[in-house]
Amino acid sequence: MRQKIAAICAVIALLAPLPAHAHTSLVSSVPMKNSTIKAIPKTIALTFDDKLVKIAGKNVSKFSVIGPDGNEIKLGPITLTNQIISATVLEPKPKPGIYKINYRVISGDGHPVSGTIKFTLS
Repeated sequence: MRQKIAAICAVIALLAPLPAHAHTSLVSSVPMKNSTIKAIPKTIALTFDDKLVKIAGKNVSKFSVIGPDGNEIKLGPITLTNQIISATVLEPKPKPGIYKINYRVISGDGHPVSGTIKFTLS
């Protein structure tokens, strides 16, 4: 009898659905989402809840920062370390207004994830 119960439990365990691996999500940013800041930080950084992947050894995760005039501000090379992408801000004097960080990363499960973060420079 015990063997039958063990066999039934084993079959049920095999047939139970496995949890799906969710795509990565943004967990924090510098500057913070929807924040108002007085100065642009020296480095823009986006942190995700899962390791981001490289393709053929190259970083394919990207982001851009769009100013209130619709122009992209100058950034240094984007680096990827585990689940953080970052870049140094090279813009000499950013103008006050609403900025958007547009990002696109490749999550650990291989799927692209994109989004936008807004912040205000006062």
